[in-house]
Amino acid sequence: MPDIRQEIANLLRTAKKVLITTHIRMDGDALGSSLGLLRTLRESGTAADAVNASPVPSQYVFMPRAGELFESVPDPASYDIFVALDCANEERLGFDMSQLSESCVTVNIDHHPTNSRFARYNFIDGKAPCAGEMLLDIIQRAELECPAYGAQMLYIALLTDTGRFSFPNTTQRAFDAAIRLVRKGADPAEAANSVYFTRSPKMLRFLGHAYSSLKFLFDEKFAYISLKEKDLHTFGLDKYDTQEIVDIPRLSAASKVAAFLLELDEGITRISLRSKDSLDCSLIAAHFGGGGHKGAAGATYDGPMHEAEKIVCEQVVKLLDIHDAEGECS
Repeated sequence: MPDIRQEIANLLRTAKKVLITTHIRMDGDALGSSLGLLRTLRESGTAADAVNASPVPSQYVFMPRAGELFESVPDPASYDIFVALDCANEERLGFDMSQLSESCVTVNIDHHPTNSRFARYNFIDGKAPCAGEMLLDIIQRAELECPAYGAQMLYIALLTDTGRFSFPNTTQRAFDAAIRLVRKGADPAEAANSVYFTRSPKMLRFLGHAYSSLKFLFDEKFAYISLKEKDLHTFGLDKYDTQEIVDIPRLSAASKVAAFLLELDEGITRISLRSKDSLDCSLIAAHFGGGGHKGAAGATYDGPMHEAEKIVCEQVVKLLDIHDAEGECS
């Protein structure tokens, strides 16, 4: 059987023009992988563009350079390869890829075990620490020269998706990739400073509000925060500025499951989940039609937050195998 990694590497090495995208509401892995591949291809002499249907979150605005991200898909017929990174299904792209499927060879590189394999070439590895690490392997197989800036973007992908090298996906593969990226010019100190230590005053005030909203249930084994989009507007922020909120309830020593629920203005609720001690929070996400990893997952509920909150609590009871939790979910 042919190696899918080498097949994709061959496609990228011989491509004339590549379009790159990732999931909406980009995180560090999504954006870092996109920019890392973009800069590598351009440095190697291949025409390439990147597109995303959502704006760059404030935490990562330092990453893209001017003109590097389109907000909508340019002329599909002008590309011969379409690459989706860190995206578990076609719906999370935020746009219709049917025209691209007709004119381009489609490639899907992702580390989510729930990936729907929506492209012609699908490289899915649920044991990979991040999509950026998978992409580094393909770049090397394609014998493309990853510039220092590209290495920095891929390092940020690795840094953020491993939770600063603290999540269960922090394996030997993660450290091996970090070493290779540093050798290519990535600067770990600069990456950490740019991602984690450049918060605006309004963001710090909002984080204070989020901390004050923290709730505990089931002997503090479940910690969560529930907010509404209008809370963000009060601090001059928007719905894309909430990626780190779920890490607040996860900080608790007693918590086994952590969640962040955000009710959007249009009446739907986003659910972000984290878990510890080998508990699989993706089972909760799956109940809502979402997915992810054992330790980190997410979903969207088509309804108000108080309904989503009750269902999440009921699912946490099942996950924690609690037999006497009557009344605590109401």
